[in-house]
Amino acid sequence: MENEESSYLSILRSKLNQESIKFWLPPYIDETGGMKDFPLDLVSRYSKELSIPAHLVIKIFNKLRNHAIAKLKSREHFKSTGIATLFLHVIWTEAVNKKNRTDVIIHTSLEDKSKDIWSKLAEVLEHPEHFNDSPRMIFKGKTLNPEISLEEQKVMNSSNIMVLLTPKVMTTIKTSDGMSTVQTQNKDGVVSDITRQTRQVAEKLAKRKDGGSGKNDRFYLELNDQHGNKISLPDDERESLCLAMTLHEKGRVLMKDNQISESLWLFLEADHEFT
Repeated sequence: MENEESSYLSILRSKLNQESIKFWLPPYIDETGGMKDFPLDLVSRYSKELSIPAHLVIKIFNKLRNHAIAKLKSREHFKSTGIATLFLHVIWTEAVNKKNRTDVIIHTSLEDKSKDIWSKLAEVLEHPEHFNDSPRMIFKGKTLNPEISLEEQKVMNSSNIMVLLTPKVMTTIKTSDGMSTVQTQNKDGVVSDITRQTRQVAEKLAKRKDGGSGKNDRFYLELNDQHGNKISLPDDERESLCLAMTLHEKGRVLMKDNQISESLWLFLEADHEFT
């Protein structure tokens, strides 16, 4: 349902822009800035023309209006205080619980480093202790460097940032008092079974230099140019490229299947190998 709403949101936003409808202005708000009900004829028309249930049209209209008003308020706040408002789209693997995404608004100085966002985010997340404290943050398609200020990385007031969280390892050990659960944190965090298994298979495939023969016949990846000629590369470069292509292709498959969280992790892994 959540993925369905996301696709509807894009469709509705596009149509609203085409018709120059601005929910942050009258007649959709009153003189004091209070919210007014959306006209039923507008809701009915959009529902019919776009084949979207009316209750979802109203829900998404409210979401778009709230976001627009929040951005307007953030501009005023930034002008008067110099403190930026950032809109975080937080995603984690389903190892923690079934709900794996949420939207969070934080206020921070653009002179802060991106790693400082985590301390502010942890204040509003449920059970932040379950997650590694070095999440990946994506801004305009690039991973933010945790040691560089937001301003140096072109992050501005009202920017949207995607935050990818990974859960901590949970290790259970026996003590003299019985069973005790201990949390440990590895270097790269924990990814889902799909991501981990895909990478393991992709690494094995990338290391193969040929398809074998006879009983040892097997799948392998061969790089060819647009004319079908084999491309010769050093082994380490060929392995990285094959690994990246395999991870990216699996990510595309998961994206089409609406497994958004999983596909994002694979795209990030692929990007790392490409670079």
